[in-house]
Amino acid sequence: MPFAPLALARHPAALLPALLLAVLLGAACSSSRSGERPTPGDRSVITRAQLQAHQFASVYDAVLTLHSNWLRPRGTDSFTNPTQVLVYVDGSRLGGVETLRTLPVGSVNYIQHIDGLTASARWGLDHGQGVIYVSTTPPLPPRDSVPVDTLTDTTAHTLRAHVRTERAEGVRRN
Repeated sequence: MPFAPLALARHPAALLPALLLAVLLGAACSSSRSGERPTPGDRSVITRAQLQAHQFASVYDAVLTLHSNWLRPRGTDSFTNPTQVLVYVDGSRLGGVETLRTLPVGSVNYIQHIDGLTASARWGLDHGQGVIYVSTTPPLPPRDSVPVDTLTDTTAHTLRAHVRTERAEGVRRN
């Protein structure tokens, strides 16, 4: 019986499915991850500004109006390839697109569509129809835009006086 890698080397066509899978997974892993701050001008994102420019009753209405194609599953339905687009809110799975009707627009930071390949690589094979990711948490400001000293003079003076009092009383901080 020949050594298995040598047998595969004689038949390069046998390696094609594995090579194709590796390339597809590599491409999915190298694309942007959900949950991160989207880049400005990204067509797969509905921003807070876009939501505020309209009077939407729910997140579903916003997606239906601005990007209705995100709500439509692609392909045929089967046990191995479900046709349901899934919804995540701040990293937690919520359900199908109908659950978007329960989400108010006022608390949304951004809505992002994640294609099926990227969603499958991140959350598993049952995400092949893609994910609508809703972020309700405000993004953290960049570090260089936050002032180093955000205390007012009065607050800083009060804090220094408190520290001096603790030192005088012998209170020790760990």
